[in-house]
Amino acid sequence: MTYGWAILIIAIVMVALFSLGILGGSPLSTNCIQRTGYECTGVVLHDNVLTASLGQVTGNTWSAANVIYVPSGTAVPAAPASGSRGICDGLAGGSGGSINAQNTFSSGILCMDPSSSFAGSWRSGDSINGVTFSAGVSAPIPPPGTAYTGAFWAYYQTPSGGNSWYATEMAVVTLKAI
Repeated sequence: MTYGWAILIIAIVMVALFSLGILGGSPLSTNCIQRTGYECTGVVLHDNVLTASLGQVTGNTWSAANVIYVPSGTAVPAAPASGSRGICDGLAGGSGGSINAQNTFSSGILCMDPSSSFAGSWRSGDSINGVTFSAGVSAPIPPPGTAYTGAFWAYYQTPSGGNSWYATEMAVVTLKAI
């Protein structure tokens, strides 16, 4: 083997390590892999706030919807009972509960912040830009480079479905705190 080949191999390894953020480079591992019929872009985790742009292109209008972030290894909750106010209300123990109070991006389920909610229906082809999920106020802020994996789940109702709730995984997300 010549020195040229050795230098080329070392350069390739250095680029890979830099790209993965191991050598302080910009991590390329933050991504969102959407399921068919859903959109997921612009995923960022900074100061205990996860922000993403989410959309649905299923061809159906949703008359009500909640979106949650479920960390890997956490059980995904079943769809709420018919007639309930939604998954986030049920997980919080009823109206006025605080589901995200003790949860982090590695344990517990995080509901979409009410401030990033949307009014009315979510039509097919619509996106919600800047959907946010905040960890509990007592949760430690993850140091830059901390990696998490999880999924975005939507719990929704349709105009033709009456008061029934449906659950679907929108996207699998891999993120690194910045």
